[in-house]
Amino acid sequence: MIAAAVRGFAAKLRQTTPRERAGLAALVAIAALTAAVYGMEWASTNAAAAASATQTASESEAMLSAFQSETYRQRLSTQAGNAWRWSQASDAFAGETVLAELDSMSQQAGFNEPRVALVEQPAAEGQVGAIEASISADFDWTSFLAFLDALEESELSFTIRSIDVAEEAGAQRIALIITVPTIAESETR
Repeated sequence: MIAAAVRGFAAKLRQTTPRERAGLAALVAIAALTAAVYGMEWASTNAAAAASATQTASESEAMLSAFQSETYRQRLSTQAGNAWRWSQASDAFAGETVLAELDSMSQQAGFNEPRVALVEQPAAEGQVGAIEASISADFDWTSFLAFLDALEESELSFTIRSIDVAEEAGAQRIALIITVPTIAESETR
């Protein structure tokens, strides 16, 4: 049956003119090139997918081994504890607490006539936010360095955003903008 079909096709092919045979050969060549191009594209796409899957698997394996490491878990726990310890809990009195601590540090550092005030608060991103406060006082190096030492020794993570020393009425005054990170405590903690 197949042999008869092949013989019939060969007989029809012999009856075609050379021009028709050339056209059929061109069509076969185009079909072969198209199949080859699609085959190469399929192989390239699958190779990229296989490489991506291999990389994802190796990254997952590395993460799993890291998470299973007792040392890593202890370091992660310590860092999470530090983030909570060095941040101010974000509650209704957080700003006042920070103001009171900064005022106390300013007084103890020896700043003359310090004025401590809250600056407009940036919006919190999820559970993490910030409290900004400004301090303005008469400037002298001894008080300023003592204040920097007090900030460094504090349990909270104070960050100085800006320092400006200007002359007002014949005396130098310093203006500081200080930021303290806040963390909103949730019920799931």
